Amino acid sequence: MPQLEMNELAIELGLPARFFVTRDKGEQAFARLTEALQTVPEEGSLILQFPANQVMDVSFADETIIRLGQAIVDDKYGRRRLLLAGLTQDSIDNINAAIRLQRLKLAFLTIAPGGQWDVVGHLEENLQETLTMVAQRPSLTAPELAEELDLALNSANNRLKRLYDQRLIRREYEVSEKGLLYIYYFWQWEEIK
Repeated sequence: MPQLEMNELAIELGLPARFFVTRDKGEQAFARLTEALQTVPEEGSLILQFPANQVMDVSFADETIIRLGQAIVDDKYGRRRLLLAGLTQDSIDNINAAIRLQRLKLAFLTIAPGGQWDVVGHLEENLQETLTMVAQRPSLTAPELAEELDLALNSANNRLKRLYDQRLIRREYEVSEKGLLYIYYFWQWEEIK
């Protein structure tokens, strides 16, 4: 899976290796991140690997991660997506602040060393519940979700589609006598160091 070492990007921008600050530097970084994302195969992920003890301010987060995430959700990069690895709690707080300030419905998967995942950004409680269910099994369909949570099939479809549109899960489909059936999967990645 393609990985971009953010400490190297910071150095390219003329910043210390663990600092990601200012709107100006964020604008410069956005061009580099866009270029890297476009090299990722369709349905693939670009892992942004942050160095230990990094410092990221709200302005940098807004010009890079938030801006790129919004473009991904707006379908400007096909079915590609970002995974954020190694973020400090301060960086997570600043990303959350940038999302809240703009009142965006935008979320990203974060990966900790060892492969544990979490969500940064805005994700409604019912979508968080559904995302956790998808992550805990090999696959999930709307009829399975509807049955397990005692939901209307339309509600189950909507939940899964919203997670898919945010690139928090992936999907495939199969055609049967009953019609088109979407099958949803959690993203897979190798352990992040």
